[in-house]
Amino acid sequence: MLNHAAAFAKTQRLLKPAEFKRVFELRQSAHNACFGIYAAKNTTGQPRVGLVVSKKVSKKAVVRNRIKRQIRENFRLQQASFEAHDFVVVAKAPLAAIAFDTITPQLQPLWARAIKRCKR
Repeated sequence: MLNHAAAFAKTQRLLKPAEFKRVFELRQSAHNACFGIYAAKNTTGQPRVGLVVSKKVSKKAVVRNRIKRQIRENFRLQQASFEAHDFVVVAKAPLAAIAFDTITPQLQPLWARAIKRCKR
C-alpha cells in the first residue's frame, strides 16, 4: 500500500522554465563533487523539486533516467522533513563514474545544507 504522505505528485515537481529560473535567481546552494542543489523558499506550502541531468553526465539516456529516478526517490523519502522550498538538483559529470548505490549518501547532507542556507 502506498503511503500518500510520502508520494511524489505532479504538484511537487518544478515543470516550467520560469520556476527553474526563479530558483536559480534566488538560490542558496550546496555542492559536492557529484551534485549541486539550489534551494529557494516557495509559497505553495510543500517542497518541490526539479532535476537537471545533462548529456555531460552520461551520453546514455538509460543512465540519465536512472539517476533521475534515484534523485526523485531520495527526495520523496526526505520530503517530510523539508519545509516549503523549491529545489533544483544538478547532476555533475563525475556522477557517471560512481556506483548507483552511492547516490543517496552523496545527496543526504546536501538537502540539509541547502535548507540551512535558505534560513539565513
